[in-house]
Parts: sequence; structure tokens; C-alpha cells
Amino acid sequence: MQLRPYQQKLLLLSRNYGSQGLRRQLFFLPTGGGKTVVASQIIQNASRAGHRCLFIVRSEPLIPQTIAKLCAFGIDCGVIKAGYPEELNHQVQVATIQTMNSRGLYPEAEVVILDEAHGATAAQYDPVFARYQSNYILGLTATPFRTKKRESLADRFDVLVGSLQTIDLIEEGALVPPVVYGFAETLDLSGVQTTQGDFNLKALAVACNTPEMIRSAIAEYRTHALGRRAVAFCVNLEHSQALVGALLQAGIPAEHIDGTTPAEERQAMYSRLRSKETLVLSSVGVLCEGFDEPSAEVMLGLRPTQSRVLWLQQVGRVLRLSPSTGKTHAIILDQAGNSYRHGLPTDPIPLSLHDAPLEQVKGNGDAPVKRCQACGAIVAAGSAQCPECGHEFPRTDSKVIIQGAMSKLEPKALLQARLEHWRTMARARGLKAWWVFNQFSQAYPNPTLEQLQAVARCLGYKRGWAQHRFYELYPDLAPSTPEASTASTREPVLR
Repeated sequence: MQLRPYQQKLLLLSRNYGSQGLRRQLFFLPTGGGKTVVASQIIQNASRAGHRCLFIVRSEPLIPQTIAKLCAFGIDCGVIKAGYPEELNHQVQVATIQTMNSRGLYPEAEVVILDEAHGATAAQYDPVFARYQSNYILGLTATPFRTKKRESLADRFDVLVGSLQTIDLIEEGALVPPVVYGFAETLDLSGVQTTQGDFNLKALAVACNTPEMIRSAIAEYRTHALGRRAVAFCVNLEHSQALVGALLQAGIPAEHIDGTTPAEERQAMYSRLRSKETLVLSSVGVLCEGFDEPSAEVMLGLRPTQSRVLWLQQVGRVLRLSPSTGKTHAIILDQAGNSYRHGLPTDPIPLSLHDAPLEQVKGNGDAPVKRCQACGAIVAAGSAQCPECGHEFPRTDSKVIIQGAMSKLEPKALLQARLEHWRTMARARGLKAWWVFNQFSQAYPNPTLEQLQAVARCLGYKRGWAQHRFYELYPDLAPSTPEASTASTREPVLR
């Protein structure tokens, strides 16, 4: 199998870092960029040199996919997983982290590769890093984010290898561009609390698994993507099954897949999706990892999440190339409003082992507030009556109300909507304008002058602030005349 130039460059970078003694390397490539292909090439090179290799995945569904990639490189392997014969004589082993730990089996290996390595800070990986501490440990991830304050990827890895973003791979012709549709405003989830860094699933299911939401999802699919192969991401099993039932009633072939679906049936479902015998394959989380069906071209996002990792994993399922089906672009139907929380799939993400932002930061999710439709005041989510005008709020039982239809989300309009959303949150919490700018900085780590000007307009910064900040970020672009780069940075008051 021939590697793409950017994949070959990753291997060269890895070798250079290895020569400097940096043996714990975290490889970054966006979903669909071919991380497993790169890993297979590394394994092929290492095994030809007489080294033993171990490829560790997080769950059983990833085993067949990994074996298939290795076979494409002519690599035979043993498998350490229940249901597979244990053949430790093979030079290459593929294993799940759970089986290795439960059996206490850590085979000899000079090269260890960790799939979905953003999760490698978890305690279950402690034995791996202890056992192979002097060997090469190479992690693979499309989402290099920490998930808890006490965890840091720098505690596990020495260096981050790779810098290409999703937009770069699209320009390289390695991924298809996405077209994102969403509602004019983010969904009101003020009645849904946050549990362990994300929306409480029980409350979220009550909010999202409603006839109105499901009818809206089907209507948007009919409008923007009818006849195209789609994967749907729902809140829970009942939500997914309700969506599939409604799709079938509407005459749209659909199937539900979950963790109990046998491996053989899963492959049959993927085949039916490819042939269009099935048009919509619906799940909760099964399709986030281990699903590699390039013909899928539509993502139905029905699950709101505060996890950027989850959002990017979902979107990435439909960005792969599929020349055999004539796929030219992907369609993202974002009913959940995740574009407002995390930005467009093509937005760059910050890359650093040490300074990458937390995936969830307390207070970054939807605020527990709501807007009075009568006077516009921002009040506590649990209020039965507006303290400003006396308007009585109708009981909604945390149901989400869909208003209007989806429209294409352009970057400029989405940025404006996100700024307004952050400003509303800041006002409700009594926070200063600088908090809004911090949210913007995390979402847009390499802003353009136009984007900074949008921030200035939203927050009432003085004229010249955007240019001053732009030259601070990019000093090489600053003019030589001092007056061109000086402007007041006085912090304004939210209006």
C-alpha cells in the first residue's frame, strides 16, 4: 500500500524524534487521515527489522478493522482477545487493553502502538506504560484533548507528531469537504443539567427523544440529503430505535445498530448501507469508533454534547473519500447544535501536549439560564416566572422546541452566533467581556483579522483593538511604523 506524502512525512518526523531519544510519541491525524495505515507501515518496517510489535485498541469492534489494515500490508498477527485463539508466536500482536489487563498478559514488544491514544491517560493504561517504559510507545489520535484537569497527555508522551488539520487534508484531496446545516440558534437545553463534564444522558433523552424532534430530523434529511447514505448519532438506544421506527414509517430504509449487534451482522449492515438497501444507519456510540465505511456521506447529529472529542469523531465518519460511489462532499445535519459549542469540522484545533485545552472546562457548556420570550431578560433555568416582567413560563418537562428549519452554516455567520451565545452566558453569570474573548481564543486559536474584528464589534472594543491583537499574535506581519500597531486594549463592559 502506497502512503500519501503527508503520511510519509509523519514517519520521517517520527524517526527524527526517535534519534533524539523521544520514544513516546503521539501521532496526530484528523479522522480519515489514515492513522492505522501509518501505524501498519511502522509495524511492517519494525517487523522486517526483527522487532516484535504490539497494537492495542480500546474495544473489540476495532480488532477486525485493525487486522484488515495489517493484512493489506502483508502482516500476519496474533490476537489477544476473548473468542480468538492465543497465538503468541506471531511477531505482531493485536490486543484490547481490557483483555491484556484481565489476563495480566503483556507480550514482548519493542514497538507498542496505542489506538485512540487521547484516552491513554486513564489508569487502565498504567501497566502498559510501566511494562514498556524503555520501548517505543506510539499513540494515535484525531482528538488530542485532555479529558480531566488532573490528566495531561504530556504525562504519557514526549512529543506530538503531526500538525495537518482537517482543512489541510481536504485541500490535499485526502478528505471530502463538509457542508454543515443547522438551526439559526442553538437549542435551549437549560433544563438539562451537566453530569461528569457532559449533558446528563437521562435528562437529555427526555429533551431530545420527542416526536417533534424526530419529525424535524426526518424532514431535514428529506430536504437536504434524501437518497444519500447517512449515519445517525442519538442520545440512547430508545432514541435511536424511535428514529429508525419513524424513518421506516416514512418509507426511508433504516436500521439500528448497538453494542449487542454481532460482528457479522454489523458487516452486513455496512454492506446494505453501501448498496443503498439501507439509507440510514442509526446508533448511539457504536459508529464513533471502528466504523470505516467511506460511502457514508451524511451525518445526522441528534445528540447534543459538550465533548469536542465526541463531536469530531461523529463528523469524521462521513469525511472519508469514496471514489467508487462518486462522493464529492459530506453533509452534516446538526440538529443538536454542536456546531455552536465546538465550531465547524474544518476549524483548526490547538495542538500541544502541555497546553491543549481541556475537552470540558467547567462553565463552558450551556449556562443554566433561559431567556424570557416576553421581555428578553436572562433568568435562572428553574424559574417559573420572569422576575422582570412577571411572564409565566410554560412547563416543558425539559423538551426542546424546534423553531424554523435548518440552513447552511457559513463560518462568518456561525462565529457571530457563537459570540452572541458566549456574551449572553457571560451576562447571565456576571462575567466580564474578557471571558468571552477567552472562549473565542480557545475555539479559534489562530484567528484571522476579520474574526478579531467580529470580536471587537460584539464586545464594544475600541477601534484598532483587532489590528493590535492581530499583530501581537503575528508579529512578522506587523508594519514597521509604530503607530500602525498601537491601539487601546482597555477592557470594555458587556452591553
